[in-house]
Amino acid sequence: LYHGDRLLLPVYPLSPDDPAKVQEYMGYVVHETSRLTRMLTEVMEFSRPVRVKREVQPLNPVVERAVHVVKQQVPEEVTLTLTLDPELPSLLLDSGSVEQVVINLVRNAVEAVGEQGKVQVQTRVWNGGAAIVVEDDGPGIPEETQARIFEPFFTTKRQGNGLGLPICREIVAEHGGHILLNSTPGRGASFTVTLEAEGANGNP
Repeated sequence: LYHGDRLLLPVYPLSPDDPAKVQEYMGYVVHETSRLTRMLTEVMEFSRPVRVKREVQPLNPVVERAVHVVKQQVPEEVTLTLTLDPELPSLLLDSGSVEQVVINLVRNAVEAVGEQGKVQVQTRVWNGGAAIVVEDDGPGIPEETQARIFEPFFTTKRQGNGLGLPICREIVAEHGGHILLNSTPGRGASFTVTLEAEGANGNP
């Protein structure tokens, strides 16, 4: 599959006489298709204004669903843990958008630790509202990168498009919240999403 002069999907020589190879290469195709679909979705979402439709609901099930989605693709040597605070207040949420934010942050954390490491996701009460914390023990983020990490199209990934975090920030802002980064190079990174309690900003 080409776009312009760029090969988007690699071409694999297949033989029906080697079913093991066919299955292996089909796995590559599925992976690449998923990656390209995600990139296209991010570009399309960034090209239009973020609109959220919020309703009062609990946050924990949203975070739990997001972590479950990512967990299916986590390497065996990566430990992904989830801790949910049962005391969270109800929030005004667009559950699909918030789930997208958590999926993006957890995927980034898993990619940061590589083939072995720990990723911790937790919810906690924050300032009458709630916070979602995604923390990893990867290599951390260089200071010069931290200053630009929310810029559209800025990326340090070979196969990234630099839109994931800017979209996350827009979604969180539409909820009246903030997304904060805390990282020391060599000591991992932590992203905290803060969300206000129901009614803090009036009706959606």
